[in-house]
Amino acid sequence: MKSIFLLVSLFSFNAHPWGDVGHRIVGEIAQRHLKGCARRQVKKLLEKPHSLALESNWADDIKSDPSYNWASPMHYVSIPDGQTYEDHNHPEPNIIKAIREYTAILKNKKEEKAKRTEALKFLTHFVGDIHQPLHVGRVHDRGGNNIKLKWFGENTNLHAVWDSDIILSQHLYFTEYVNFIDIASKKEIKKLQDSNVLDWANESMALRESVYKDVIDEKGELTEWVQQRYWEYGYRFRHRETLNKRLREGGYRLAGLLNEVFCH
Repeated sequence: MKSIFLLVSLFSFNAHPWGDVGHRIVGEIAQRHLKGCARRQVKKLLEKPHSLALESNWADDIKSDPSYNWASPMHYVSIPDGQTYEDHNHPEPNIIKAIREYTAILKNKKEEKAKRTEALKFLTHFVGDIHQPLHVGRVHDRGGNNIKLKWFGENTNLHAVWDSDIILSQHLYFTEYVNFIDIASKKEIKKLQDSNVLDWANESMALRESVYKDVIDEKGELTEWVQQRYWEYGYRFRHRETLNKRLREGGYRLAGLLNEVFCH
């Protein structure tokens, strides 16, 4: 039987994962938790101001270059409900394979600098991506992109609500946002970093039911609640801490990955 994962190649996610601000939050948290050895290597690979936050959206910006069209499927992976990544063969490429491959490139000190720099930029973005629940999404609605909504009067979709709308509606600079959510203890951070890319994907997938709750009914239609005026406040209130947690976890794990790559 043909794997449903083959359908992934027919779709592309148009929204920017986590949005520009969300990716800067992940990058800034990671930067703050780099060891000195990792910080020095990041400085060697990135141009001034040597900022992961600044470079965190490069993988989206590069979509404007047709020669990088091959990278578009790297921003996500689609896994049906009730299944796991390991249940099927997967199309090339996807976000899990991309994180593994670019980690290997970054570890290879014999690799040319330009390729390692590109690997660092991709990893900074993709580690953020995989912590956005809808980037480990369902095939049939393209990770929530097909679920059209109104957010405070503006047209959007469920995917974009999680990418950007909840974050931007709080009207915080990304550095302010980081100051508010970068609150884990060293013990908590170490525990979060003691994980791998499959763990991150499984966590995102486990959150999907909650993400869809109250928005879509059993028939796949918008619920009456989500069509009410100012439903956005309630949805944001219910999910803001989950979203903040995923941003925070993405930052800590990116730092952990880079510390492992550069300091061992």
